[in-house]
Amino acid sequence: MDKTLTYDNSKAMLCRMKLKFDCGQCKKSWSSACGTAEILYQANPIIKESGAHAGIRLKVKILVYPQKCNRCGKMGNMTLYDEDTYSLSEKLTIKVLNELGYEVPKPKKEGKGSNMRKTHEKALCLACHAGKCFFTETRRRRRRNLDNEVPPRTEVEAP
Repeated sequence: MDKTLTYDNSKAMLCRMKLKFDCGQCKKSWSSACGTAEILYQANPIIKESGAHAGIRLKVKILVYPQKCNRCGKMGNMTLYDEDTYSLSEKLTIKVLNELGYEVPKPKKEGKGSNMRKTHEKALCLACHAGKCFFTETRRRRRRNLDNEVPPRTEVEAP
């Protein structure tokens, strides 16, 4: 693991992921649409002596937060879904290219359904314990935006 990437010298982004878990203790298995990945990255353009761009040097560290088993409380063994791993790399690529001045539109989201039956369980989520949970942070931002929203102005005609 690259120890040169730290919170002080890199940018960070949180992404949601669907994850599979197996408990080594009680043998329970589950899927969660409430997975959180934190990406630390540094993107530096490579410039030739002529001043032309020769590419981008990108350092990346991805931290995927595990969950505890709700049956026995032990840490679950995590497996990533291929499509979510691809989506994560696509989001990072678009973000980095846009930061470097290239205009790359975000791809249109295809609605992926989830058959989650339970709500997010903060007590079992290690991203929540670390203060990095995508779901907790997203809810906090939504609440903050709702609190700061100005009600639409209504104009009343004078009699």
